[in-house]
This record gives sequence, structure tokens and C-alpha cells, in this order.
Amino acid sequence: MYIPKYFSQTDFEAVKDFIAGSPLANIMALTGDSVEICPALLLWQVDEQNPLGYQLKQTNPSHEPWSLSDAPSDYINAMCRAIVGVKLTIHNFEAKFKLSQNKTLDNQQGVIDGLTQLQSATADNMATLINNLFKE
Repeated sequence: MYIPKYFSQTDFEAVKDFIAGSPLANIMALTGDSVEICPALLLWQVDEQNPLGYQLKQTNPSHEPWSLSDAPSDYINAMCRAIVGVKLTIHNFEAKFKLSQNKTLDNQQGVIDGLTQLQSATADNMATLINNLFKE
């Protein structure tokens, strides 16, 4: 993905704020001749190194809490051998943060007005971001 330099964001706090507001990413894995894409939820792990981590999105079809004591010990032992952990070091972070910067002021205002009419916190936050961006 090519991102023009004029859209570059070098302020680390702005990048953290962007991830906090839009924490979704895709993990791509090459499997033979194909590519598999898995959605991931990005999380900040706050410690002295402050690495960026992720948690794979999963749905739980069970409506009741599950306990280790609910399963036979042989099953638990087999499942423990199958646990795989991955820790990634991110050397570069690229994202598109396109908020109608390439549109006319009238179009930008139309986008802001449309988002405001949705009357949701997410839409209001996005309208504020666009409004602040084109004031710069």
C-alpha cells in the first residue's frame, strides 16, 4: 500500500490516538499459493517498553461461562500442547487516514453534516476529526 508523504503522520501520540479510536487491523498469512486474512484487534500493552499487541477477534457461541473443570483432564492436556503464542515487533506502521482531504470544502462540509445527522458517538467523533483536519 502506497501512502503519499503529505498524508504522513509522524506524531507518535496522534498514531496512538488513531489506534485507540480505530483499533482494527488485518493479519495476512501466506499459506501455500493463497493469502489468508484474519481480523485483529490492536491493543496497547502499557509497560516500560510499551509494545503494540493484538488480540484475535473471536465469538463465543456459549452463553454460559466455561471452566477448566468442565472438560476431562486428557482433553485439557492435549489442548495445552496446541497453544501457540506469537509476539510481533512492529518496525513500521502504515495506515490510511483519509478524511476527505482531497475534496472541496463544500464536499467536506456535506460529509460532516451527513455524519452529524447519524446522531451516534462514532459518527460525531469522525465529523470532529474531519472538521479539525480541514481547518488546518
